[in-house]
Amino acid sequence: MKKSKSKGEIADQVEELEEIAKWFEQGGNVDLEQGLVKVKNATNLLKSIKARLGEVENEFSILKNELTDQENNE
Repeated sequence: MKKSKSKGEIADQVEELEEIAKWFEQGGNVDLEQGLVKVKNATNLLKSIKARLGEVENEFSILKNELTDQENNE
């Protein structure tokens, strides 16, 4: 499983989460050790996505404030 290094690769990280979910949905006998590794990977992906979404939210807030300031100065 690849690790996304770029902050802008949210879609790739979501795709990795979907692959992990599909692995668990296959049913049958799940290897516990392999399952634990996949859960840890999913947790790291979720943390990374959450952090990036927070950064994006902050960027939008900054842009909104800049536009509001610009409109007020006109």
